[in-house]
Amino acid sequence: MMEWKALLNGERFYDASRGAGDVRSELQRDYDRALFSSAVRRLQHKAQVFPLEPNDKVRNRLTHSHEVSCIARSLAERWVSGYGANRGLDEEVRLGVPVVCATVGLLHDLGNPPFGHAGEMAIAEWFERHDEEVFGGVLDEDDKEAIWVREDFLKFEGNAQTMRIILKLQSILGDSGLNLTYGTLSACRKYVGRSIDVCKDDQGYKKPGFFWYERERVRKVEIRTDCVGDDGRGVRHPLTYLVEAADDIVYSTVDLEDALSKGVLNWEMLKKELLRRVKDAGQKNVLAEIIEQIDERLEKYIVVDVATERNTVAGQLLRTMLIGRFIESMVRAFDEHYDAIMKGEFGDELVAVSDVCEIVKACKGVGFDHIYVIVANSKLEVMGRKVIHDLMDLFWDAVKDYEGRDSLKGSGYGEKVWRIMSANYRGLFETWYEQADSELERQILKLHLVTDYVCGMTDHYARELHRELLGW
Repeated sequence: MMEWKALLNGERFYDASRGAGDVRSELQRDYDRALFSSAVRRLQHKAQVFPLEPNDKVRNRLTHSHEVSCIARSLAERWVSGYGANRGLDEEVRLGVPVVCATVGLLHDLGNPPFGHAGEMAIAEWFERHDEEVFGGVLDEDDKEAIWVREDFLKFEGNAQTMRIILKLQSILGDSGLNLTYGTLSACRKYVGRSIDVCKDDQGYKKPGFFWYERERVRKVEIRTDCVGDDGRGVRHPLTYLVEAADDIVYSTVDLEDALSKGVLNWEMLKKELLRRVKDAGQKNVLAEIIEQIDERLEKYIVVDVATERNTVAGQLLRTMLIGRFIESMVRAFDEHYDAIMKGEFGDELVAVSDVCEIVKACKGVGFDHIYVIVANSKLEVMGRKVIHDLMDLFWDAVKDYEGRDSLKGSGYGEKVWRIMSANYRGLFETWYEQADSELERQILKLHLVTDYVCGMTDHYARELHRELLGW
């Protein structure tokens, strides 16, 4: 059984100075570090659903992360206040749990590349296309660690990149990352397995959770927070379930709101689609009651009775009412499965075991069938794939010839491309490259450098850089 003292471990990899009069807890300091980080700020120009969206009302990745942070905190506060007394939580835990959830909500999408999940697929596809070129000369097919490395890139995953950013990359000095506490770092791990451990039947191992190059720091985080199972493998931090539920709550509802606001959906069509998809009688009644309340308010309070206004207001009301109902359900589900979660034996997600599972599924289903597949999105995702592939080709041409500091000087094209890349990432790479003790590790660092730089770009910057360097 995991213990909250270890789960909220306030120690860090590196000492963090504290100014006189600073009364914040270590966990509160984590939240502030996250909020003020440039990695979080850059999310304002990364797509949530609609790439390069000109409508300021529509969410981007930053507004999504702030909303997830808000809902994650609400879930935690609701559970602590409603069930905490029965679980014997002391004051430090009651105060710490909501803060960690809010911090992880802010950070959960840092590793997403330009153009959202389409960008993830584009990066993985690039490595598949260049498999022999980038892996052939250095990977031993009989070496388990080499196989793991190869899978890291062929199954490129934004959640693993998030861990890389907060553990190492997002730093103004050295490779300390954000230097968060062990407790916050542990809760950030939505997935806890390696790329060679992927298992669709266990939520914690559904996707890769960290890269080979971060394995030692990840292991230390697991040990210091007691998130290790009886078999020695990592297990999920309990608060990860609440943040994951917050993410599900937010995107399943606000994507519908944004689609209504943009005119991709209309209210009359949406309510019929939602009711059609929910089969469970009890959940169907809940949904029908919400829809009825929305219609009553539209008739009573709408100011300008035009379709666009009705759609916009309906979307806001739907989001508000569903989120309230979903929060109550997820908190109950968390407490009902608390013992299994604290033992590291719960392999599902809260949404799937909640009493609103079909409503959430219906919301997501409408998104997949009617929102994410619109032609405008498809065009931008196809463009994004081309942009990412071209930029990775460009930067790989320079990085592949690197053999140490100053090795690209006088190389002409290679030196020019090298200068374009992030000075911070280059500096870290050069330090790690000198410390590397094998050709395999040096090759891994080259692959990460290209991926780190392209993955860290915003949608706008990637497209503009592509236009500047390649002409369109």
